[in-house]
Amino acid sequence: MASSSSTDKQLVSEGKLKFATAWSDIKFSVDLSDAVPRELYFLRLVDRNGSILYNEEYVKNSIRRYEQCWLPLMAKVQNKNIIPPLDVHWIWHTHMLAPQYYFDDCLKLVGTVVDHRLFSSDEIQQRFGDSYSLWTSYHPSEPYDFASVVVNRCSRSFTSRLAYDLCAASRRQQDFNYQVSLPHFNSPKFMAEAIERYKRFVFLKAMRPNDFLTPLYDFDIVWHAHQVHPVAYAEDTKRVKYFPEKPYFRQGCMYRGHSAPELLGFSAQDFSCITNCRVNISSISLKILPTIKKSVRLNLHYGSKKVAELPVEFDEKFASHQGRRELVLVWEADPSSGRMSTVEFDVDLNKEKYIFASVELYERSFLLKKELVKLHGRINVKTMLCKYLNNGTKNVISIDLGAEKTSADLPPLKSSLGLTTHLSVNIKLELIAGSFNKLFFNVLSETHKLCRAFSLNMKGLEEAKFVLAACHRFFLNRVISSKESLCYNVNVIHSAKGLLSAVLVFDSQERLIASSHLLGPGSIPTKSQLEEHLQFFPHLSSPDERAMVVSNRDGDFAVFKAKWVNIPYRDDKDEKYRSHGHLLIDALNLMKNTTQKFEIPGADDLKIKIFGGMTRKHESCFFRCLKKGNSFKS
Repeated sequence: MASSSSTDKQLVSEGKLKFATAWSDIKFSVDLSDAVPRELYFLRLVDRNGSILYNEEYVKNSIRRYEQCWLPLMAKVQNKNIIPPLDVHWIWHTHMLAPQYYFDDCLKLVGTVVDHRLFSSDEIQQRFGDSYSLWTSYHPSEPYDFASVVVNRCSRSFTSRLAYDLCAASRRQQDFNYQVSLPHFNSPKFMAEAIERYKRFVFLKAMRPNDFLTPLYDFDIVWHAHQVHPVAYAEDTKRVKYFPEKPYFRQGCMYRGHSAPELLGFSAQDFSCITNCRVNISSISLKILPTIKKSVRLNLHYGSKKVAELPVEFDEKFASHQGRRELVLVWEADPSSGRMSTVEFDVDLNKEKYIFASVELYERSFLLKKELVKLHGRINVKTMLCKYLNNGTKNVISIDLGAEKTSADLPPLKSSLGLTTHLSVNIKLELIAGSFNKLFFNVLSETHKLCRAFSLNMKGLEEAKFVLAACHRFFLNRVISSKESLCYNVNVIHSAKGLLSAVLVFDSQERLIASSHLLGPGSIPTKSQLEEHLQFFPHLSSPDERAMVVSNRDGDFAVFKAKWVNIPYRDDKDEKYRSHGHLLIDALNLMKNTTQKFEIPGADDLKIKIFGGMTRKHESCFFRCLKKGNSFKS
């Protein structure tokens, strides 16, 4: 921008440009402050179904459905309130991000430009019925539900008539979705400034049509939200003139590396060595049990041991709202009312694997009890354990119930029991630390590909030609005499020139199950860029802070921001370090929007809540350093 300053001033002096106010006076016909959150919601919706929507075979079939079904239908009905199937919508969205191609392709295929608008989540639900009916009436052989689509021989032989390569564009947009997925893109304050920056960017594009300008991600998402209103976008951009000089760089808007590699996550085998836990049940619900009988009793057993015997309460208000009489609420912990706080019991899977549930329906007449029906069900504690370790400590599990016998005046009954459970597991981890060594690049190796994906300075990484790497080993609940204990390889990689710090976790079969890497200041905003009530969003407040993102098979799981305090210093008199220092950590669980501040080393009873309440106990952790580091496999 500096090189163009003299030319700009000359144009202003000649009266060809209105220097200071043209960019700020322009008005877009699309409410971008409303459109951007809707655009982000749509991208999240697509990303959550990425296993299907990003699959190349499905993408090609979605292009066929878009080209042969959707565009002709919309050209005929001309209704912007109709929503296509999600796979078609994704292709349509990708096509509109190339406006000139979109206009030309629409005119060539259907003779008109098909317009589009973004919808809120509520509007999508409201318009689902009409959209489904219209689609199925015109294309009864094409499923509206994208997950039900079957790619057949005809689909594979389809050749697109579009000039734009939508298959390649879809792959590019997949990576874009990852770039704008951090929480600060949902900050109204952050995005309000992004909209102003977008105006300046568009004016600059108009003034320098022959220059290649790479947008930053904060106003790139605004640009996308504008482009997917194709008719309005075309009209708005014709009115663009000029904007004055403003800083182009903005923190929190830069490229943050390629999207995470495919992570497999933990499997049931990973938890096979965990045999003991404590089950805590805070609420129980009984559903789909049509009866006017209010006398019901629930029993829970772990093996032969009775752990709970509870009366059922009938929720009249809920049943009335549902339009039928149902047994709904069974029991909920409420210490203030004098009830027991929870149902608790210990589990040992070496002795018993199942929790049994039984529900008795009966009539009471004076002192006699007439049993009408009894329902039974059970659940394997291992199933609960796997769900807990994958999703956190608090989960709702379901036990299917079936009738053992039924009274003549009652139909066959089936029901389900919902338990809100909290599990406490004592997991022992033994870390055997490896040593750091130089790892020279093999350009064909997976490690090299991951380093390039995570590096914040790829040019510096290639110039260095090596990274420092160590392979640590974690053993889970290891028994010294056992040869079958689970082991994980934790590869830690650093490169100063490549601005790279990464952690890769592999299971015993060398499958990648989790990763973490450094986030640069260009990927995270400053504190001043966010509203005060959103200060829990990841942000960098000082040059001493560093941030890393942790990813699992579901995507970005957490962001950790940390800095060292009380850094060790050496006493020259006795050549001893007087302080070990502390690492202050701000952690944000991106899946649950929970935050926590803590420090390491910490107190013995430190609870890392963002993981669901796990407790670190010194007696449950063993650290042993090898004299010779483990070999690092690339």
